[in-house]
Amino acid sequence: MPVATAVLPGDKLLAWSAYAMDRFGGSNGYTQTAILDLKTGKVTQRRVDNTGHDMFCPGIAMLADGRVLVTGGSNAEKASVYDPATDTWSATGDMNIARGYQAMTLLSTGEAFVLGGSWSGAAGDKSGEVWSPDTGTWRKLPGVPAVPAMTADPAAPTAPTTTCGCTPPRAARSSSWARASR
Repeated sequence: MPVATAVLPGDKLLAWSAYAMDRFGGSNGYTQTAILDLKTGKVTQRRVDNTGHDMFCPGIAMLADGRVLVTGGSNAEKASVYDPATDTWSATGDMNIARGYQAMTLLSTGEAFVLGGSWSGAAGDKSGEVWSPDTGTWRKLPGVPAVPAMTADPAAPTAPTTTCGCTPPRAARSSSWARASR
C-alpha cells in the first residue's frame, strides 16, 4: 500500500494512504491517517472525512508556517491542509486541473507550485498551478506546460513514449501497463 508522509515538528511523522488502511481506488472523500511519535513509538490513527478528500497518491508541499498542503490523488481536484499546531485537517480551494501523482513544491513566495500528474482527472492539460496561502485559491499557469516532463504513462496527456528520449526503468518496461502502451 503506497503511503505518503510528512515530518512534523516535535519528532512526529504524519502518514496517510487512502480511504482504507488496506485498500485504495475510487473517490471516496475520506482518508485514513496516522501520526507516529518518533520518541515514544505511539501511533494515533484517525479517519479524515471533513475535507471530502481521498488523498491516495497526492502532491505534497511543506508550507513555510509548518502546515502540510496535500493535493489531488483519488479525489483529483481536491486540496487539503494539515496544521500540526492544532492537529486539524481542513479543506482549501480545489485545483483548477484535477491530477494525481503530480510534482509539488514550496516557492520562495510562500506559495505552492504543482505540475503534471497522471491517471487522476481528465486526460490532457496538466499545466502548472500556484496555490496562495493568503486566499487558499489556485491560479493556472498556462505558460508552464507539463508535456515536456511527462513520461510513458498511458493515461498521460502525451504519446506513450518519453519526451526526453530516455528509456523507462526496467521494471516499468516489463510491467503490464508498459506493455499495453507499446
